[in-house]
Amino acid sequence: MSSIKSLIPLDEYEKELINYLNEKESFNTLSPLRRKKLQEMAKKSLEIKKEIKIEIEIKELQQLKKRAKSLNIPYTTLINNLITQYLKEQNS
Repeated sequence: MSSIKSLIPLDEYEKELINYLNEKESFNTLSPLRRKKLQEMAKKSLEIKKEIKIEIEIKELQQLKKRAKSLNIPYTTLINNLITQYLKEQNS
């Protein structure tokens, strides 16, 4: 969890939820239904995608688009896959 928190900036609500879930006493006093709901909320908050803007050289963008076309995927998906692959390699 600590590696995920360092990669994804969390808002105050998400930080509060994670802190709450990490407190064993509080978590153990919850009803099973409430505990499951909170776990689902925490998991969902990590799955949310955020749109970003990047600046890239035109030549590099053209290369990415060409590669994406050869893979029959959108170039934005290719960029996302490259970032994900890089982060996985950094964390292993």
